[in-house]
Amino acid sequence: MKRTILTLVTASFLFGTGQPSYATGGWYHRQVLANGGKSLLDAPEFFSEIELKLLAREFPTPFKAVRFEHPQQRNAELDIEEFEAAIKDGSIHPPDADAARAAHKRMRGVLGQLAGLTAAEGQALPDDVLDDVRKRVFPSEFADYHEGCIAYAKGDHVAARAVWERLLARPEKERRYRSVSAAFMIGVLASVDNLDDAPQWLAKARELAQKGFPDATGLAAASYHWEANWHHQRGELHNAAVASLRAISTGYATKTCVEPVNDTPEELAKFATDPLLRRIQTSLLLSQYGAGNYDVTQPAPKLAAWLAALEVAKVKDFVGAERVAWMCYSMGDFPAATRWLARASSTTPESLWLAGKMAARDGRKEDSYRAMSAATRLLAGRKEPELEVTNTEYDNETPQQVLHGDQGVVALGAAEFRMAFDAFLRGGHWVDAAYVAERLMTVSELQAIVAKRVWKGDVVPENDPKQGETRALRWLLARRLARLGRFAEARPFFPAESRAWLDTYTQALAEAKRPTLSREAKALAYWKAALEARYHGMELFGTEVAPDWFAYDGQTENDDPAAFRTGRSEKPVPAVLQAGVEERQRLQKSIITPDKRFHYRYRAGDLAWQAARLLPDNDQRLAEILDLAGRWLAPRDAEAAERFYQALEKRCAATDIGKRATAKRWFVDIEHYTIPTGPKPPSPETEPAP
Repeated sequence: MKRTILTLVTASFLFGTGQPSYATGGWYHRQVLANGGKSLLDAPEFFSEIELKLLAREFPTPFKAVRFEHPQQRNAELDIEEFEAAIKDGSIHPPDADAARAAHKRMRGVLGQLAGLTAAEGQALPDDVLDDVRKRVFPSEFADYHEGCIAYAKGDHVAARAVWERLLARPEKERRYRSVSAAFMIGVLASVDNLDDAPQWLAKARELAQKGFPDATGLAAASYHWEANWHHQRGELHNAAVASLRAISTGYATKTCVEPVNDTPEELAKFATDPLLRRIQTSLLLSQYGAGNYDVTQPAPKLAAWLAALEVAKVKDFVGAERVAWMCYSMGDFPAATRWLARASSTTPESLWLAGKMAARDGRKEDSYRAMSAATRLLAGRKEPELEVTNTEYDNETPQQVLHGDQGVVALGAAEFRMAFDAFLRGGHWVDAAYVAERLMTVSELQAIVAKRVWKGDVVPENDPKQGETRALRWLLARRLARLGRFAEARPFFPAESRAWLDTYTQALAEAKRPTLSREAKALAYWKAALEARYHGMELFGTEVAPDWFAYDGQTENDDPAAFRTGRSEKPVPAVLQAGVEERQRLQKSIITPDKRFHYRYRAGDLAWQAARLLPDNDQRLAEILDLAGRWLAPRDAEAAERFYQALEKRCAATDIGKRATAKRWFVDIEHYTIPTGPKPPSPETEPAP
């Protein structure tokens, strides 16, 4: 029977080919509250790669996988480097070191060519085709190992093994660099040929590596894969699973492991009755029947067969039973999820997490909050494995990220705003954390959080996400203070460029309020402040979330969390996801005025209006200010722009601009201005111009 299990290509260790590849994706803010937090009631997506890595932690090894970006090239380089090291440390004593180096390098080139041959092409090679290369190499452990590689390439496993055994018969000081490789390759051949001694040779490779024999290519770690294959061939499924998990423990990533060959009761019974195989099969099925991976309206025969096998095996309590409960929950079978959750340990993060979801689904907010909090506390010391070979969409979330998001939602329901903020940040849900920081925390609470964070300056290294997060939080605080008019407090938290814009803005306001200044000079000062508010308003006053969406540089917007949680959204959410009394009160206190997209343009309009009030009627500058300021607002809010048009029509009727506007019944384009039309120095906008 053929079973699924991760294997490695033999040639990768002979000649340096084959390495794992890794999935990459784009980046975008994950937002739990974009749909009101409905994901709290949904099942997360589980990944077999993460599940297997978590299981593998129970089978630690001292060996680490070695993965090169360019394996064939790097393995060849290591072979040459180790040959040089052997000369220097006296392991080998060629009479002509330079000639030995050249011959060794030439042999490496030949081995690289052999790696590209098919099995038939290797077998067809004449026996004497490599005689010239062979006779020039210096007799040593390196020459022995390469001779075995040549025999392997020609398909002669017996000869290859004999050569490598001869290598291992050398005194230890004469086989320092190729002992691990030779023992490993004998084990590989024995596994391929299904010989009884394969495990002993693979274990020998690990033993030699532990004794300190060089293993630069990580063959001791790779030996577990071949041991798993050998056990698989012989139907020793438990031992195959252990070896496979040890391979994963070394750092090799995979999405597969030991699996049933079919879903017959006889086959599934082998897995249902074995504690380890049962956990593996359950975890692999969880990734298949988790959220987004299966149409729950369709039958799930594989899952049904597995659940039946567990019942036949009379499995009541076993480690990992909560994952069966998760599968039932994902498929919408909540009674079955409840039964299986009762059979599971109540102290695992996954059990508590599911209990929290089910409590939320029943409307039990306090129970949900307690369970979620306990689950995240248990996870505090457990680093979630990374996804390396699983292809995911750019916005997919790992289970741990989803759990933190869920905890944030239930913490909001419990009015535990600091807890919600921390949970959203831990889960990588910046927009949700920003909603809490911007709308639900008091300014003093937010200041206290920022004060505890180490800040190293405006220049944030790309490889320092913590500093990047701190910069974003400081800037959010700065803009919130600026919206309240607390400019002196806000200034230290702005980035350097924005501080310069803030200074221009505040200086212009101070100038406009100087009692000794003329009305015209005051008007131009207000206008200068208006230009800063209009063209740098996103950086100075913009909200991180709704309505301005600084989180997306103002280029796009998402659902307003406050609208969902206060019942103002067109898409209603269950009562368990709606804001409580304290959250509603805090939202009211932190309301954005006006609560409209690019709200700072209205601030700019008000400043322009103050400037206009100080200028005489039919002044060219007045007409230009009224027309331009009106056009700031008109594309998105014609009603708000109307007062500028009415003033233009009434106060500038004698100007060319006023006449044209009256004729058009709206604002007009102006080719030449006598007033500044943008801040100095000019800077590109961070959000779309009208």
